[in-house]
Amino acid sequence: MKKSIIYYVLSLMLVSFAAQTQSLGNFKVDLLLGLSRTSNSFGALASIESKYLFTQQLALGMKLEAADAYPAKLIEGQRVQTGPINGVNSIMLTSEYFLKKTGVKPFLGIGYGIYDAIFTAKPGRFQDRYSMMGTAPRLGIETNHLRIVLEHNMLETSPKQNNYTSIKAGFTFGGARK
Repeated sequence: MKKSIIYYVLSLMLVSFAAQTQSLGNFKVDLLLGLSRTSNSFGALASIESKYLFTQQLALGMKLEAADAYPAKLIEGQRVQTGPINGVNSIMLTSEYFLKKTGVKPFLGIGYGIYDAIFTAKPGRFQDRYSMMGTAPRLGIETNHLRIVLEHNMLETSPKQNNYTSIKAGFTFGGARK
């Protein structure tokens, strides 16, 4: 509960900062929705990212994301998990390098931060919530206010089967003229 409140407060701060800025200039916010894929399952995710553009090609920022990496299923009326992780929240520092300055801009990036993951679900309740560090290399394209990102999330202290790949699409608000 405490971590959920922290995630909520941080996301409110990001949105209010963007709304109160007279001229967004080099600050931008990305709102993204997508799919997460593990070795045996699909799930949904939502992400909000704030970034500061140091140049037209270099951005540094922070990402808040909630992924349903292994969606729970109802089996014989009981909610059970289909994999070793059910939900993953993350807060990461991110960096991106844009390969072009205008038009359709492909980019490469990386994120590093904290993953809050739920492991080992039992019917009707969850157990074993862990916080661990992780890395997320990414690539994607951005054009005008549309953004598509492919990202691989690697949780450092967990088995390889707990890593997941995500594809996200969404909109970018603010930032320097494109």
